Amino acid sequence: AVGCGGGGGGGGSSPTPTVPDVALLLVSGHNGLFDGSPSASYLQFNAGPEIQADLISAGYTVSTTYFVDDAFSIGGYGGDLDLVDAM
Repeated sequence: AVGCGGGGGGGGSSPTPTVPDVALLLVSGHNGLFDGSPSASYLQFNAGPEIQADLISAGYTVSTTYFVDDAFSIGGYGGDLDLVDAM
């Protein structure tokens, strides 16, 4: 037999998670020519925050995530595989 018990508390329901109006997925391009160096994220310094601010000022809720042009994560930013998962 399988049993499931609820916790204590005053009842009520869990809050509905908020879903943004816009999911902004920004991918920084490759650095220079294909020199074998890992890509770096750079859109979070100017273009990303500007686009996000414009969307917010237009009344949208926005979720912004930055990626790099590489198969795997680099420097804390997701790579191409993470981008595909996010989409």
